[in-house]
Amino acid sequence: MLQIISPKDSKIILENNTPQKNIDMVKEHIKLCNCEHMTVDITRLNLMDACMVSTLCSAEHYVKYPQGQIKWIVNTKDIENFTSAMDLGNNKFIY
Repeated sequence: MLQIISPKDSKIILENNTPQKNIDMVKEHIKLCNCEHMTVDITRLNLMDACMVSTLCSAEHYVKYPQGQIKWIVNTKDIENFTSAMDLGNNKFIY
């Protein structure tokens, strides 16, 4: 499910699909939309899938928008702790 909030900020809610399907969905949104600032809800994903999706998609987002930011809506601080070593500075985790 994809919901556009406004032209300056977009929001994606990821379902509990395969990690690759979720990654592809976010990458496609980054590719097609002007989404320098975006919010992605990954609360429905398990810990490992959420870490994988947030790490790979934030790298993709950084390539296109080095000054941009992704707000990840998560259900545990463990995701931020686990991915912090790979953070490019464009992640913000909301609990």
